[in-house]
Amino acid sequence: DGRGWVPSGGLVDSGETFVHAAVRETCEEAGVVLDESALRLVGVYPTTAKGGNPGCSVIFRADVAVVGVYVDSREARRARWFAVDEVNDLVIPFDLADALRDVFAGLEIDCR
Repeated sequence: DGRGWVPSGGLVDSGETFVHAAVRETCEEAGVVLDESALRLVGVYPTTAKGGNPGCSVIFRADVAVVGVYVDSREARRARWFAVDEVNDLVIPFDLADALRDVFAGLEIDCR
């Protein structure tokens, strides 16, 4: 919709865990199939949801080997992979600067 570039993400369905939602959304939006055990929690960050309501983003990281780019036209107009040094120059509409900084710094929270 012309708002800029955003990482894969979405809402948590009723009865779904944050981890399962992350796996599902990554598959739906990027065509990347993740194993739940590959996800590492980076943190929980305040955001503004649609309609201006307060919300939060639960951010995970995962190391995966990916070839190619998948675009689900119902979810996105375009998709591409970016090098870490390109991310600062992107237009990212949500307040995810802190989250992306933590992802690239390798931050992980051990929740076990």
